[in-house]
Amino acid sequence: MMKNLSGPDPKVQRLIAELEKLFEDNPSDKAIVFTEYLDTLALMQREFDKSDGLKGAYVILRGGLSPLQRKRIQKTFEEPGIRVLLATDAASEGLNLQEFCHTIIHFELPWNPNRLEQRNGRVDRYGQKKKPWIRYLYFPNSPEDEILNRLVQKIEQMQADRISTPDILGSLAGSEEISRDLVGLNPESGDVEDRKREIERKADERLDYFVKNVKPLVLPAGSPEDEIEHAADILPSPGTLVQDEISLEELVKNALGEQAFQESDKQHIYRITVPRHFRGIGVWTDYKKATFRRSIAVKTKPEQVEFITPLHPMVRAISDDARRRFVQVYPDSQGLRPRRLAARRVSDGQEPSVLFTFLGNICGGSGLLEETIIPVRVDLNGRIVADQRANRAILYDSGPAGEVVKPLLQKLYSRRFDALLTAAEKEAHGRLKERAAELGTRREEQAKALREGLKAFTEDRRREIQEKEKVAKGLVDEKKGQLLLDLGETGRKRSVFETQLAALETQVKERQEEIAKFEQVSEPEQPIALGALFLVPEGIRD
Repeated sequence: MMKNLSGPDPKVQRLIAELEKLFEDNPSDKAIVFTEYLDTLALMQREFDKSDGLKGAYVILRGGLSPLQRKRIQKTFEEPGIRVLLATDAASEGLNLQEFCHTIIHFELPWNPNRLEQRNGRVDRYGQKKKPWIRYLYFPNSPEDEILNRLVQKIEQMQADRISTPDILGSLAGSEEISRDLVGLNPESGDVEDRKREIERKADERLDYFVKNVKPLVLPAGSPEDEIEHAADILPSPGTLVQDEISLEELVKNALGEQAFQESDKQHIYRITVPRHFRGIGVWTDYKKATFRRSIAVKTKPEQVEFITPLHPMVRAISDDARRRFVQVYPDSQGLRPRRLAARRVSDGQEPSVLFTFLGNICGGSGLLEETIIPVRVDLNGRIVADQRANRAILYDSGPAGEVVKPLLQKLYSRRFDALLTAAEKEAHGRLKERAAELGTRREEQAKALREGLKAFTEDRRREIQEKEKVAKGLVDEKKGQLLLDLGETGRKRSVFETQLAALETQVKERQEEIAKFEQVSEPEQPIALGALFLVPEGIRD
């Protein structure tokens, strides 16, 4: 047990030094320190009480506390004199601390990336006004920490070169084999270096798996325009709009984790336990029976089996979370939006070029109508490479990228980059306006049909009310169908039929306004640049 060890722990002392320096440089900052172990928590508490700057300036959050106790600790952490929240993973769920804290220090990193993400999510979430400052401590002589440090250094080096990549730590999701290998590392073993390299290789394999399975959540598998056209064409027909969602089933399994799914006594019907960070409005904690197969859903009642479709609240929560990760970026120290850059090799038959990606929105009277990723490829002369099929194939290619060194990228692109970006922005904006015009034409035709239908309905309904009024007044002999003489009335109150006609006119007016909103398609604004992929032919070297 740690409490039986003599002398101060050097890792805790380094943590205290880092915190004291942080608060000296930023007197108003607060920090959350995560650890996996209660013994470590007790050790930190003991050493903090010896520090003049930290004694009495921290609170502790651990497992086994009631909701009221957790809330009370959070309120205490918000007070100006409290600087540090010492926490186990019990604090990684259910607390939203982004309004007054943006700093997290991991005393040790868990090898379950979901837990790591839950920790970071306490400050790295919507409403955070500062760039999250997240750090970790490690022993350089520990084989486990050394491997972790290598992985993190890869990310830091790519960021330094302004070439980003998917989160390598996130790519380890679900890899229990890596965790077991780390536990089994023996620093005294003669093959420890070989075993380290093998673990890194497995981590790289998980990276490829991560990219393949996350992309479908944030990028469409095909052209959004083609999918929209297909849906619009098939809606008026008796054909099946949605087939069995086999791919959606696999995607949700990858997002939630295999542990969230339990097989039932019937094939393709599952019990799904939704992880906490995906729960929200319309998303249940637990779906006792759920299926992604339309063929099963049509044979069961909705209250018996939940049918999971692309528009289901749970799927939308997964999609929104992926979109946030894909689109949300934090400004740098100068308040500038960071650029997401990457590079890959292409065949010698192609010219050097840049494949830019943009996020385009088309809005109208009823709000956001479409949101789409627009890939635009530009060669070194600023010409648009219009082969959209080939461009999308490159964008979605998750194979080995090939090594492209930074000096070569600078030589090819540094002086041209701004001009190429301007050309790509112009092309992306043009495509977005063309799509908006197409959408406007389609909606104009649909609005015309809706107005004609409304006119016919209004005339029929008005005629029906008038006929009923004549019968009620005795102006029509129902048996003979003869029209009788109307002598009129004076000083009468408003009849029920006049009220029905007035209600009809109000209903028609509201429907006309709805159709007008539906028809309206606004001029799209300039799309947002998300990133750039530098494409360098194999034959071009340093």
